[in-house]
Amino acid sequence: MNKHHGQILKKIIEEKDIKTESLISLLHLNKAAIGRLYESTCINWDTIATIGRLISHDFRTEFPELAESAINKYKKEFAYLDEQVGGFAKIYLIDDSELDTLVFKLMLGQVKKEFQLNTFNNGEVAINKLLEISINCPEKMPEHIFLDLKMPKMDGRQFLEHFQRLNIDPNHTVKIHILTSSIFYTEINKYTAHPLVNTFITKPVKTKVITDIIM
Repeated sequence: MNKHHGQILKKIIEEKDIKTESLISLLHLNKAAIGRLYESTCINWDTIATIGRLISHDFRTEFPELAESAINKYKKEFAYLDEQVGGFAKIYLIDDSELDTLVFKLMLGQVKKEFQLNTFNNGEVAINKLLEISINCPEKMPEHIFLDLKMPKMDGRQFLEHFQRLNIDPNHTVKIHILTSSIFYTEINKYTAHPLVNTFITKPVKTKVITDIIM
């Protein structure tokens, strides 16, 4: 008999005594959307695993086949990528400026001849990709994330909030470096004090700064 994913989610949430109001806050959904979630007979593994992170529950116990299938799929995709490009990207650049992205890539090439760089033009795309990797292939997480503060859809501040809320890097292996054109010390101090932020870098980025970080 096939498992009813929504009913299993509801049962675990009720056993944990998590109230609907708390769930709405955690998942950023309204009551109707949560109702639809409970009624869903089939939910993809990434969604289930994300909910599990937010309520501190490992759903691999309830969905072992689903988890194994999804994880194997991602591992095959990464193995193919490793074969094609000589290793998965270890550096992420999240910046909506095409010019700044080009300059960063050229600068990185001067600093380190062999590197893998993944670029994203907004925080939303990047956070979704990082969440998928964190769930399915955590060993493929990047070593460094260079994050612009001002972007469409999801800016740097919102990216940090989601990164922390979703516990994307539970082992704290990723170093996050903030990129900004701001010269206001109040903003600089706010982000240099952030627990997820390693470095605060003002644009234009200097080669020596990048060298000191990745070498």
